[in-house]
Amino acid sequence: MAYAFAMPILSGKSEAARGFIQEVLGPRKREYDDLQRRQGVTSERYYLQSSPEGDLIIVTGEGTFTPLSQALDVAGNPFDRWF
Repeated sequence: MAYAFAMPILSGKSEAARGFIQEVLGPRKREYDDLQRRQGVTSERYYLQSSPEGDLIIVTGEGTFTPLSQALDVAGNPFDRWF
């Protein structure tokens, strides 16, 4: 199943959003890949869209896509708690 969604970024937080994505796709990639596997995501792409109304993160992907709230284990997984 293909999916796409957009998330608004709070005003002044675009650099923090970039940093978060760089963290999960850089030093925390192995942990993030595990979360993606548990969520049923087989591929995902991220885009930063700027507009006069503010910035958005656009996410497109494929997989069975279990809702994140069901895939996270914040009680037992330190990465999930951080995420």
